[in-house]
Amino acid sequence: MDQLVEIGTQTLEELNRAFALNTYLMNKSVEVGLLPTMRYLFGLEQDVAGSMLAGLRRDKSLRVGLRDIYHKTRAGARYDRLVRTFGAELFGSASFAGEAVLAENDYLRLSYLPAAPGSAPRGVSLFHVGGFLPYSDRVFRMLPEANLFTGFLSRGIPVYAMELRRDAPTGRMKEVTLERFIDDVDRMTDVAFHHAQNGRRKMIAEGYCGLGMPTLAYVAARPERARAKIAVVATMVAPIDGRRCEMIAGFLQLAPQALLDLHAGLATIRGGRVNGDDLRTGLDIPLGALVYKSHLGRFATGWGNPVYAYLDRVEDLDPAQRRELAGAYWISAQNSRRSPMPLDLVRFFSRLFREGIDDDLTIPATYRGEPISLRSIAERTSIRVVGFYGGRDLVVPDVTAGVLARALGARYTHVVHPRAGHISYVLSPELWDPGHPRALDPSPVDLLLELCGATEYTTSHMEG
Repeated sequence: MDQLVEIGTQTLEELNRAFALNTYLMNKSVEVGLLPTMRYLFGLEQDVAGSMLAGLRRDKSLRVGLRDIYHKTRAGARYDRLVRTFGAELFGSASFAGEAVLAENDYLRLSYLPAAPGSAPRGVSLFHVGGFLPYSDRVFRMLPEANLFTGFLSRGIPVYAMELRRDAPTGRMKEVTLERFIDDVDRMTDVAFHHAQNGRRKMIAEGYCGLGMPTLAYVAARPERARAKIAVVATMVAPIDGRRCEMIAGFLQLAPQALLDLHAGLATIRGGRVNGDDLRTGLDIPLGALVYKSHLGRFATGWGNPVYAYLDRVEDLDPAQRRELAGAYWISAQNSRRSPMPLDLVRFFSRLFREGIDDDLTIPATYRGEPISLRSIAERTSIRVVGFYGGRDLVVPDVTAGVLARALGARYTHVVHPRAGHISYVLSPELWDPGHPRALDPSPVDLLLELCGATEYTTSHMEG
């Protein structure tokens, strides 16, 4: 009877999830499909009608109005091609003088990025935990003038960048598990720690967005190894308790387990990888980005920027246009297809968003057969953790990090930058410039240097 009741309960739960998911998708088809499409079409119609009426009213000549429409039409028709060509060329193009490859394996590469010439040495290095992300971790090298690393290099902090290799063998992704990733982070932090330029000094380990939780998982799973090499962990806009990220979690929590199992089976047939189109769709539906990336959306974006009608060389782009085209390519279908993810890591994130982190601070993963708990960071290391979040970030709200305050107490520092969004730390270099009116307050660099010195740091913009 117990078994029958359990089966019946699970069946009803699955039916309820299926009904709720269908309702959600129907609502989203209107909210992020039909309504944006109508807005685009109405906007185009009003623009054309406005130009024609201006000519009839003699506000400007009909010839000028028709010429404006022609330029906008040409820009709209060319915009998608510019994203796929200029955007693809620009995306992930940041490189740094003197950078050198120190280590690599089948999937990951560790590079050393020296501090900027003339900058004052700070006596500490940053270890960037890159790797598997939807749309790829090349976003952290978005552009030479807009990337995650320059803010540190210009302040005298060299960077050890662990990143996904572009030529990684996608057919063997079943070999890449969270456990293997933890071991890879351990090996590559070893290389960085013993590198001559680091001089066996403890480093800052940083994980951005979806790489923040694997960074913490490494420290929690290998606390003795981590505490010997790392002084501070910095998570940036990282979903910690995934349940609190409602835009994404809400969608995943509605999905029936049978549907997830079906996708897992298909991923297994593909060699243990979830393809980029599935990842993109799973993000675009809850975030409402489907129509924006469609042919209509691309056309409307170009229509609104007639300057794209006659740009024929990447050298002709101004900084704003470079950022726009590189950013549009970053979230494009073309780029997503180049960025599949290992099934085991996708399962980990699915559990993180569906189940969250338990009250006993255990994360939904194991390492070598043992559960991973955030308690081990507090009880078996002296590492300090700081979480940076953007006040305008709708994707990952800062409340997701509340579990870190509960786990670490005073050793966790919570920072919310009110004017920052989810990707501002990468795409807005002015925020890292201490002399700029829009500079981040507190400065992430200054705060991390303070925390490495184990001194107190307070500011009116810090919470927790």
